[in-house]
Amino acid sequence: TYWGEAKAPTGSLTSGQSMVDVTDRIRVGDAMLAGWIHASLKGLGLEECLRFAAGTGALKYSVQGDRARLHESEVFDLLDGGYKAIKR
Repeated sequence: TYWGEAKAPTGSLTSGQSMVDVTDRIRVGDAMLAGWIHASLKGLGLEECLRFAAGTGALKYSVQGDRARLHESEVFDLLDGGYKAIKR
């Protein structure tokens, strides 16, 4: 189970939880930050940036190795409840 939480000027935001198969914990924080940057550059709001970042970090848990070449659609599938383990 993976949770994302951030403090905002108006209080705290919680992204919810995502269930994934944990394969590797390496670079999860980096993936989460990359997800935040990606969502921010796409113009998503604060809550959606947090949600996307948490989903990206959660998916990284399921990918072996230093790199997680995730597609935006895979993150949204996870966030919408359609998680499938990523096989690469």
